[in-house]
Formats: sequence, structure tokens, C-alpha cells
Amino acid sequence: MKRINFEHWPWYILYIPAFFYWAWLAIKEGSATYFTRVNPAMINSGAIKSSKWHYLQKLPQEWIPKTQLHHSDGLQLPIVVKPDDKERGRGVRVLDEHHTEKGALFQEFCDLPLETGIFYYRLGDSYGITSVTEKEFLPDQPVGSHNLGTTFLDGRYRISPALTEAIHSIAQQLPGFNYGRLDLKFQSWEALERLEQFKIIEINGVNSEPTHIYQPGYSLWEAYGDIFRHMKLMQQIARQNKELNTRPVWSFLNDWICA
Repeated sequence: MKRINFEHWPWYILYIPAFFYWAWLAIKEGSATYFTRVNPAMINSGAIKSSKWHYLQKLPQEWIPKTQLHHSDGLQLPIVVKPDDKERGRGVRVLDEHHTEKGALFQEFCDLPLETGIFYYRLGDSYGITSVTEKEFLPDQPVGSHNLGTTFLDGRYRISPALTEAIHSIAQQLPGFNYGRLDLKFQSWEALERLEQFKIIEINGVNSEPTHIYQPGYSLWEAYGDIFRHMKLMQQIARQNKELNTRPVWSFLNDWICA
């Protein structure tokens, strides 16, 4: 069977089947916004209007690039600028001069050679890694965004007990983080397993994708299987946290419309 090249489809087309699966899970959970119970420490569990700055500040400062909100004064050039509460690489750019922008996150550019997105979950006493994405950059594009032309590759073969324990150690620094993707730059896989020579550049919550599915040539049907498995895992975590308040639908929709 000829493979369908979905790699650069608009997200709202690719996720049409996922919408119907979400509706089924919402019926089972008795709430359209059940997912807002998944990551209690993040606004909307990281679905929308969630501040990257707020969560990065919970980490040891040696684990992140020097980061500021609204302005780049005092940062070493070049700098990476991104909206603090947007996702999917929207608005990300590299600047060689200082800049001020309300609602923007400014980071010193991290020149470590490798970049990855690692999907982590914690469900009760169990935890693990479900997705690893390796990134190949365009020669003139130093930022690892699929929307900006970076090639995403399936790196799940990198999952090991050592890597899992390293990422779990990071997640333990983040109270209420049970499901999402960490985007990191690092020197080598061996160093990352030892939590050496790495920087966490972004943390994403329930809006995260298992981005290994965007490897060129990846099967659409395999991709939907991976997406649905992650959605099911999200539902299981939400059920585990059923004692927590669910965000009212009207309130969540207001945030979504204003995002």
C-alpha cells in the first residue's frame, strides 16, 4: 500500500479522527475538559494559555538557558525569542540584537549540538518515555521547529533505563507534571543519561505531540495509533486525578478563543 505523506498537513486536518476519539473519552469521563486534571501545576494542564516561563523557573537554573520575560536586556547575543504561551513553533526566531516584546520569552541561544523532544508520563507509581524525536536542522535554521523546516526523526531506539531515569529525575523537579514533552539541547546521549551538558529549552503539557510521528515516510495509520495511545494515557492520568477540579467548559473555551 502506498504511504500517505501527512508530514506537513495542517494540524486541524491531521487531528480530525482524534477529535472524535476525544469526544468518546469525554463521554466516558463525563466532562469535555477532563484533560485539565492531568498536570495540576500548569494552567489548563498545558493545553492553552500556559506560560513556558512559569514552569521553567521551577527547574534548577543550571538546567535551562538564561531566560527572561518581555525583554532581552542582560542576555548574551544571539537570543531566541518565542511567545510565552503559544505552541507548535509559532513566532520563534533568532535575533542578533536586543529586543523588547510584551508576552515574549527571551533565551540565550544554546549552541549545544544535539536537540531532542522526549515525551514523559507518570501514572501512579509507574513512569516512562513514550516518544523520542531526533532533529536534523537546515543549514541556515538554528531553531529546532518542524514548522521552520527541521526534519523530525523517530528516535525511540534511544529509550533506555538510563535515559528513562534521567528524564524521571528532571520530572521530579516539576510538581504536578505527569504528561508532556521536554525539549532539550545536549552534548551527547551518554552525557544526557548522566544529566550532564544539557539544557531544557521548553516544557509542554497536554498539548504535546509524540513528534516522532513526523519522520518522513512514517505510516499515517501508525501515527494515529501513537496519537490515540497517548490520548488514552492522558485519560488514565486524568481519571487518577479525579479528585481535582476540572476546568469548566465555558472558562476553557474563553481561553481558547482568546489564545
